[in-house]
Amino acid sequence: MASRRSAAHLRAAVLDPASTLPEDFLQVRAVTKDGQNHHRRAVNEDVFTIQVRDLSGGIHSFQKDGLKELMRDTGKSPMPSFRGTLSASEVDDLVRLSGFAAR
Repeated sequence: MASRRSAAHLRAAVLDPASTLPEDFLQVRAVTKDGQNHHRRAVNEDVFTIQVRDLSGGIHSFQKDGLKELMRDTGKSPMPSFRGTLSASEVDDLVRLSGFAAR
């Protein structure tokens, strides 16, 4: 847990978000038969259903036979990378403002 509370972890989360995902993290895209798209984090799955958590923390359950499509995005983070968007000094400032030493 200490590595998740460090300057190095924050820097990696900003520059390469997928590298800091928990081992059990799975993002899914479920498309219902009526065409609704749901991009969520999977929290449980069995043969017949999948339960997902939305951004507000709510849990939703889908019957798999009610889905047109179910895509699993293993190793993909919902957070974009800021590599190339933030300069090295801006990343240092972000880390410093978060209470960590920049390097």
